[in-house]
Amino acid sequence: MKFSVFAVLAALVILVLYVPKASFESQETDYVSIPNGTKYPISYSLTGGEITSMFLKQQPKEIAITIQSSARGNMTIDLPRMVIDATSGGDDTHFIVLVNGHGAGYQDLVNTTNRVLTIPYPNGTSNVEVRGTQVIPEFGPAAPAIFIGALMFYVIINRYKPAPPAA
Repeated sequence: MKFSVFAVLAALVILVLYVPKASFESQETDYVSIPNGTKYPISYSLTGGEITSMFLKQQPKEIAITIQSSARGNMTIDLPRMVIDATSGGDDTHFIVLVNGHGAGYQDLVNTTNRVLTIPYPNGTSNVEVRGTQVIPEFGPAAPAIFIGALMFYVIINRYKPAPPAA
């Protein structure tokens, strides 16, 4: 009887000490903003650290993410195609992912509205950059209206310009 109790206790100690502990990720949302102040929601989950900031850059076309990592981990980020995408000739192509300035592998889950990237990173990571081929236009829908207004102004000014004198 004592042997079986000892065996059960030993088995429990081994299970407690050597079975990996579950890692729970929580889905969070941050906002990436463009220079005109518009903000777009970006959902993500992270193990081994936390995101401190996200910026959308026009050149290069990327999302720059600053993180504080306390351990090796994975970042899963849900990128709406209207915010950033990587396409060539209408077909999906690869993003360029840099972790602390070095190329990094990632897994890509593609659908019609989003691309979900899972990016592994080592302990001590502070920067993750995701480069695509297109990002939100900086000027948004107002850019064509401004262009048309400037063109009309140019045409009107030049229409009433006196003709040069005949030679």
